[in-house]
Amino acid sequence: NSLLELNLASNSLEQVPSQALEQLKRLRKLNLAQNRIKSLDQNCFFNFKSASQLHIIDLSYNSIQNLHP
Repeated sequence: NSLLELNLASNSLEQVPSQALEQLKRLRKLNLAQNRIKSLDQNCFFNFKSASQLHIIDLSYNSIQNLHP
């Protein structure tokens, strides 16, 4: 898989789709801005196989209220 950037902005997402993204081994930039995400699990980004490559995560303009340990 050669996808480096993925833009999921403005899709009314309510959670980070980590299972759907875990196969993106080379992903470097993930845009989740302007969604409806209210909470994040502590490991939601570290479950990606691309965790060592993922450099930019945009979560701006969400309603994040909780970061779960």
